[in-house]
Amino acid sequence: MIDSNPKAVDFLGYEIDLVRDDDGKPYVPLKRLCEILGIDHKWEIRKVKREDIFEGRVLDVPSKGGTHRKTFCLPFGDLYWWLFTVDTNIVRPEIIDKVIDYKRESSRALRNYETRGEAVNPDRIVLSYEDLDKVIDSVVHSTMKMIRERIMKQFYWSDLSELSKVHRSAKTPVHRQ
Repeated sequence: MIDSNPKAVDFLGYEIDLVRDDDGKPYVPLKRLCEILGIDHKWEIRKVKREDIFEGRVLDVPSKGGTHRKTFCLPFGDLYWWLFTVDTNIVRPEIIDKVIDYKRESSRALRNYETRGEAVNPDRIVLSYEDLDKVIDSVVHSTMKMIRERIMKQFYWSDLSELSKVHRSAKTPVHRQ
C-alpha cells in the first residue's frame, strides 16, 4: 500500500513529498524535481531509464485532490546522485548557484572518501551531549594551557614552581616591572 500521507524532505530549499512503495522504500517524484529546476521532466525520465545506476519506477502518487496518479519516481537514495547529472546550464537562473554548490560539495565529498576513507560535512555534524562535553573539555584544557604558557613567558618563568618560590619569599604579590 502506498503511503497516503507522504513525508516531505528538503530539496535545495524546496519541499518535496516522499512516497513509499509497497515495501516502504522512499521515492521522490521526478516531475516535481524537474519543475523546481525548470528542466524537461520527459527528457530526464528517458535519461534515468538509460542509466543502469538509477532504479526509477512508476508509482501511484497521491495528488492534492485525493486521487492517485501514476508518476515516474526515483528512489530517495538516488536523488542527489541524479542531481549531479543535471546540466547546470539549463536550470532556472535563481537556483543555479544552489545546484553548483551542491555539485562542488558532492565532488569534494567523493574525493575525500576516495583519498581519506571518509567524507564529513562539518556544517552537518551533530554531536551527542557526551561528545560535546569532550569537545568543551578539550577546548578548556587547551585554552588553560595557552594562558599558563603566556603567563610564564610574560614573567620569564620556565615553570610555575618558580612562581611559588618567588611568592613565598616576597610575601607580597609578584608583579613584573
